[in-house]
Amino acid sequence: MLIDTTYWGLNFGVVVFKDAISNKFIWWHFIEQKLEDYKLGFKWCVEQGYIIKAVVSDGFKGLAKTLYPIAFQIFYMLRAVMAKLTRKPKSDAGMELLALSKELCKLSSNDFINKLSKCQERHKYLLNEKTIDENGKWRYTHTRLRSANYTLKRNIAFLFAYESV
Repeated sequence: MLIDTTYWGLNFGVVVFKDAISNKFIWWHFIEQKLEDYKLGFKWCVEQGYIIKAVVSDGFKGLAKTLYPIAFQIFYMLRAVMAKLTRKPKSDAGMELLALSKELCKLSSNDFINKLSKCQERHKYLLNEKTIDENGKWRYTHTRLRSANYTLKRNIAFLFAYESV
């Protein structure tokens, strides 16, 4: 099953469900409450006898919890990491995280987790470095690097769902 949502404004869009085997559109609905609209579509599909083995999403966070125990795979992780690091990070840690993100499709979950752990260990000083801001408060110095790292770390459970389907 392929699912996509298109928006034409802040609160106006349509969610479409397409059968990946027959290539036919089977359900659509104008977006009202977002997550509730997806739930409505999944409920309809199950009632019609469709078996949903896995869902691939571009990162709609509430969907994974809603669909549990259906395998949930996040797509566009590289894009999310690049948005935080840019295409040409200046630090070694940023360059390494970006390179690792580019390998996501080539690595198994175990290999990726091991490489990410080693990267985090190598660059833990930079990831945890703090400076005092103009108000005298301690802040992390490399917020975008930390954010990119956390994005990968937080979503590991949803990056390799295809291995279990």
